[in-house]
Amino acid sequence: MKRLAYLLFVLVVATCVAPARGDAATRCVALPQALVQTLQQHGWGAPGSYVGALHNLNGRGSPEAVVLLTGRQFCGSGGCTLVVLQLEGEDWRLVSKTTLVRPPIRVLQVRHNGWATLGVQVQGGGVAHGYTALLPFQGSAYPANPTVSPAVRSHGKVLGNMLIASYSCSPAVRN
Repeated sequence: MKRLAYLLFVLVVATCVAPARGDAATRCVALPQALVQTLQQHGWGAPGSYVGALHNLNGRGSPEAVVLLTGRQFCGSGGCTLVVLQLEGEDWRLVSKTTLVRPPIRVLQVRHNGWATLGVQVQGGGVAHGYTALLPFQGSAYPANPTVSPAVRSHGKVLGNMLIASYSCSPAVRN
């Protein structure tokens, strides 16, 4: 039964999720229903109060969910909260939560502890001149705050696959 559920999940992801591109607005993707339910159960909002993307961050074949929570309770002058979740069996488990995040959010080719490094924008909340922070995976989670170590301030242009380009998504497809 679990194998059938996994194959169904892979089929849904393959047909509903297009690779993220560097468009001006994030293209909404149809997130798996189990993921939407997990977001609601944790109080992270209803569809429309977050922007999400699926991407294989750990190289093990199935994609993880990268979700920027955009509801008022998750955003402040420094940015919003970013959560990364991983599918375990039929359930989505929280891998990490990072605050003070602004889009764009990129996945980089560089890997740390087997997981892809994420790039996020930092600005506001006392940071006058914005910059890209690199979030290397720390073995069990990404850094909780992009403004302090182990996050690293990038110097120069950061290249990577754009996962989330803005706080909202284009109206073509909605979560």
